[in-house]
Amino acid sequence: MRVRRRRTARPKILLALVLAITALLIFNWQIKPVMESETENAAKVRAVSIINSTVLDEISKNPVRYENLVHITRDSENGVLSLTSDVMKMNEFKSKIVLAVQKELQDHEDSSVNIPIGTLIGSHLFHGRGPGLNLKITLAGNVKADFKSLFESAGIN
Repeated sequence: MRVRRRRTARPKILLALVLAITALLIFNWQIKPVMESETENAAKVRAVSIINSTVLDEISKNPVRYENLVHITRDSENGVLSLTSDVMKMNEFKSKIVLAVQKELQDHEDSSVNIPIGTLIGSHLFHGRGPGLNLKITLAGNVKADFKSLFESAGIN
């Protein structure tokens, strides 16, 4: 009487699982830097666009002239003696802009970007080609604004 051994599929399944996990890790290793770079770039572009449009909107709503922020003292010959900043008005102006920008960034906090799979592969040949992969980007951070002032004396040569 012959004893028949049943071949089990366990070694083949285990090998397929190990190969699949290895392929996934290599794919992730290849794709992750490109994905991070593309989403970071998209987030920066979106944030700069939101910041610029919000600042322009605030300036158009509350027009501010240089003369309202800085008082110029002149001598009898109309020469500039001093410049005095109106710190209260400058801080009020800065606060309005910072709050508006922060609010707009929070309103657009979660958005997405569509990146073609050819770009994610990292190949120059397939860059920008193929179906898109929708990736979520989060605009997070804080807004800070400062005034910079530069005064140069001009003399007669």
